[in-house]
Amino acid sequence: MTDTHNNPHGHPPFSNWGGMHFAGGSCGPTFDPNFMHMMMSKWQNYMPYDLEETKNEYIVTMPLPGLEVKNIEVSVRGSKILIEAKKEKEPIEEGVEQPVKLEKQASWILNRPISVKIAVQSAIDPEKVKARLKLGVLKVNFTKLPKTTIDIDEE
Repeated sequence: MTDTHNNPHGHPPFSNWGGMHFAGGSCGPTFDPNFMHMMMSKWQNYMPYDLEETKNEYIVTMPLPGLEVKNIEVSVRGSKILIEAKKEKEPIEEGVEQPVKLEKQASWILNRPISVKIAVQSAIDPEKVKARLKLGVLKVNFTKLPKTTIDIDEE
């Protein structure tokens, strides 16, 4: 017998364990397809990144495997950084045998558009952004705009 008295929702313990949504059944828990759809739509353009800050700049490091410089766009608007990328599909050569995928572990990461918005505390100088792509890793240095102090008149 399951104790539901201490759970305000009346669900058995661990029915929403670790942020994963499960639907109970006689054969054990099963994955809720509605949760999977919500997560895929929320994270479909997600790409992990590191954001570092120094006194004068922000540094973003992001893996972009298989992408070329011509397919990556970095832009700045105020205190928001936007990194977008899209891999071009390789043309299928006629007369060349195409491999059959046995597993698709990385396809959804490598063959989808990427759009990452990063909000930072300070405005960024768009004239002083330096970006480089090396071995599939994008590193971008964003120089902060100096803080403007306003003089106050005394009356």
